[in-house]
Amino acid sequence: PLLDRIDILIEVPPAPRYLSSQSHLHTPIESSAQIRQRVCQARRCARERFADCGWSTNGRADARWLKARTSVSALQLLDSAVQSQTLTVRGADRALRLAWTISDLDGTNSPDVSAVAEAIEMRNRRR
Repeated sequence: PLLDRIDILIEVPPAPRYLSSQSHLHTPIESSAQIRQRVCQARRCARERFADCGWSTNGRADARWLKARTSVSALQLLDSAVQSQTLTVRGADRALRLAWTISDLDGTNSPDVSAVAEAIEMRNRRR
């Protein structure tokens, strides 16, 4: 039950040794400024989407509202994860909210199957 309250679990590998690191040769795919811009845009989308509802983030939105606006195929993936005990019902609710955030970051209107699959994967990295 406690781990169900943690939304994202990402394993971070240990840093390579300093002398063998060639990190100066690698350029990040996105700069911090670009990532910040995408996050601000995603939050703006959520605020606009929920303007008439009284919520400002996916985490605050009513689960029934989110489900009603999520594709059946994406919801079926969540249901399959619950049935196979990959997720609890609470975990599926959190994964749905995370999928909406992924969708906002991708600039899409609602989560598709791939956003839900990514959310489920991020919630299950601890297992």
